[in-house]
Amino acid sequence: MRRLLDGWDREMAVNERLDRLSGNTESWRNILAVIVFTVSALGVTILAILIVQSHDGSITDKKDIFNILVPVLSTWVGTILAFYFAKDNFEAATRNAQRIVSQLTPEQRLQQIGVRTAMLSKENIRSISLDGNGDAGLSVAAIISRVEAGSSRVPILSADGSIKYVLRDTHVYGSMNRAFRAAKDMAASAVAAGQGMRTLADLLAEPIDDKGKSATIGDLAKRFAIVRIDANLAEARVALLAVEGARDVFVTATGRASEPILGWLTNYDITREVTVS
Repeated sequence: MRRLLDGWDREMAVNERLDRLSGNTESWRNILAVIVFTVSALGVTILAILIVQSHDGSITDKKDIFNILVPVLSTWVGTILAFYFAKDNFEAATRNAQRIVSQLTPEQRLQQIGVRTAMLSKENIRSISLDGNGDAGLSVAAIISRVEAGSSRVPILSADGSIKYVLRDTHVYGSMNRAFRAAKDMAASAVAAGQGMRTLADLLAEPIDDKGKSATIGDLAKRFAIVRIDANLAEARVALLAVEGARDVFVTATGRASEPILGWLTNYDITREVTVS
């Protein structure tokens, strides 16, 4: 803990030094600008007075001297004015841009973000792929293992890589609880063994209450949206809301469900992007 506090103290000290250096640099810039501007103005004035009062040399020679020195002095002054005015204009433009961004509606913010940048890419999705046996070839035990490893949602992919179902932990644990309640006279180990012998097909066929309506876990597991890879988050949100009860959006090349998935977005991902923006 002491080492951490020492690190913070050193970092604060460095930041203070940088702030002082930045302030000193800005101060010297201002002083230098005043000096250059004053010297240039006085130089032009004094030069004009001397040329007017001088009786030596021709008028042409005096004009040549004046024409040589004045552009040099005016260039110095012009450089100073350009620096300060350009700096002010840049800062004003930055402030205006920040103000515009802060005034965007949530829908407009989502339109600025592509699903490609916000999605979880295919290689990072902890999904389960079906084999040639389809739903009957995947055991419920494998799904339970994935949920117990920390996955609250488990995408189930077809053999071709397209999305087929999204199982939630509530589906799995709810099924297990119902099995235990329905088998009070059986030992817990026997019930668990029975769960291990069940397949995804059995789980999907299990009835479940859907807000007062009769449904199966399979009905709920098919509630997801599909968008194309070049869509933005506003389009993903519209697609998500179009499917009642959906909480997941899968990304494919052209937005067809038959295509292999390229990425995955949840309702939380979309909400987070609005909050962060």
